Amino acid sequence: MVRGTLAHGFAEAIARGADSDAASALVYEAYAGLLDVPVWQRDTALREWDTLIDNLERWLENTRGQFEQVGVEMDMRVSVGTTESGAPLRIKGRMDRLERNNDGELVVVDVKTGSSKPAQKNMGEHAQLSAYQLALSRGVVDGDRVRDPYPGETPEAVGGGVLVYPSATDVGSTQPGSKPQKPPRSWRNWPPCCPGWRRRSGAPR
Repeated sequence: MVRGTLAHGFAEAIARGADSDAASALVYEAYAGLLDVPVWQRDTALREWDTLIDNLERWLENTRGQFEQVGVEMDMRVSVGTTESGAPLRIKGRMDRLERNNDGELVVVDVKTGSSKPAQKNMGEHAQLSAYQLALSRGVVDGDRVRDPYPGETPEAVGGGVLVYPSATDVGSTQPGSKPQKPPRSWRNWPPCCPGWRRRSGAPR
């Protein structure tokens, strides 16, 4: 929890214009002070932290030719249909990053700070990423949030989603596990983000 909170805080800080060296030093100091591991594991844990932060910063730098930042830590509250009783069915969450690709499409970026990542073959089946893309395809960007469209507003095209695992040692160069997960061509393929939603949402079958 601490690891993820500090890493996301670092990414948000530099995205909002903070000096990367100063931000890195601050989160390192905080992580070292909160690190609760046996003494013999401490040096290894701190080296792994340095790797995570370095790779995260490198990923952000190396992808500026692919993406333009739209927002960070964006609140999302979007209706995607109704329940069987007629109540609104909503997706709520917070996106780590929202980018725009070279085709002008919106791309969700989710940063995972764990020490392991799923097999490459499972990257396209990430439920959280699918849910965020679904919500984004139904909502509109308004500052630091994604909300339901007002009358006359149209959602923008969604170009997929990206999972970033900065703990992977080569994430800055080959970006393992960070290729865009394209949204399904048909609404029937949106699960596993929310099984059974299609039956309640009135989406095309």
